[in-house]
Amino acid sequence: MPKPPPMPETTVPLPATAADWKVAPDACDLFKRYHPRHSSGLVANGTKLSDLVTLHHDGKQDPEALQTETGLSLTTSSFDGSFLSLAFGLTPMMIATTRPHHLIRLSTEIMLEPPCPAFGRLTLESGPNREEYPFEIFETAPALLEWDLHFTSFDPLQARDIWVDLIFNPGPDTRIDLGEVILLRHPRARF
Repeated sequence: MPKPPPMPETTVPLPATAADWKVAPDACDLFKRYHPRHSSGLVANGTKLSDLVTLHHDGKQDPEALQTETGLSLTTSSFDGSFLSLAFGLTPMMIATTRPHHLIRLSTEIMLEPPCPAFGRLTLESGPNREEYPFEIFETAPALLEWDLHFTSFDPLQARDIWVDLIFNPGPDTRIDLGEVILLRHPRARF
């Protein structure tokens, strides 16, 4: 009998003591280095916004990124693609210590004007396999996404990469405001 896929849950944030690790990647860190005199600019597909955050999209015209006090804002006034994705990668140490008894959680504040479809996706690469676990985000303020690795076929001995994407399907003139992002891992409850 096949195992059910890991179901993301919307729950109350955990106290900091429950997490093995917790990181708040600055989505604007490298963006600030590329645009030191400006707080905005066009961002090409594959642009690393920080050591852990990469922007992907399929447009011929790039979206515009704007650094804000609380995070990052993306606008699609000239963007002609069908998706924007912010990929939050784990460091090699985080990947090496992740086990099937862990849960991975991402929390953030997302504002969409006008509203557009939004998704969270966990991607696990172990050995020759790549598994993706997407789900639709219905509540964006706050958005709490959690995946239980117990229900995956993730093999920690062959782990190559792990990342979480926030994926948006914006229309023309959509503004995506992203607040502080917190990515953490904690062990699942044992009964």
